[in-house]
Amino acid sequence: MPTPPAEIGIGGGGGAGLNGALVADITLFTGPSDNPVFTNRLYFRMFVWDPNRGNQDGDGIDHVEFEIFEQFGDFRTVHTQRENNHSYCSFGGGEPNCNVLALGPGATWPSTGIPIESGDYSVQATVFLKDSDDTPSWSTNFTLCVRNENC
Repeated sequence: MPTPPAEIGIGGGGGAGLNGALVADITLFTGPSDNPVFTNRLYFRMFVWDPNRGNQDGDGIDHVEFEIFEQFGDFRTVHTQRENNHSYCSFGGGEPNCNVLALGPGATWPSTGIPIESGDYSVQATVFLKDSDDTPSWSTNFTLCVRNENC
């Protein structure tokens, strides 16, 4: 499995007084819709903590749930991942590196087995706190351009 490269913050959102950032592979580029575009690998990582509980990633956080949705066709959920340990990663891992999803021929979404297609998607990372019912989230839209298609 490839190792993750350097990361850059891409997502917006938050709330409930939390500090956090949704980050991804820095090798992404901007496409015609101003979405980050991924061509050969993909992962997202959520850094988040409750400053009332500490200053380290994961302080005050119970878990993070990632959902990836198509922005075309049936607008279906193509992947979900629950992460209980800090270094919250969309495809697992995170101790210390996130698992990276290769976008080559025959690639499928890990949790559903749905074939990965080129197109627009969104990712949402929902944060569940240890001592609160608040569920703030961070999200961003992104584009996949796979299998050497002309995107």
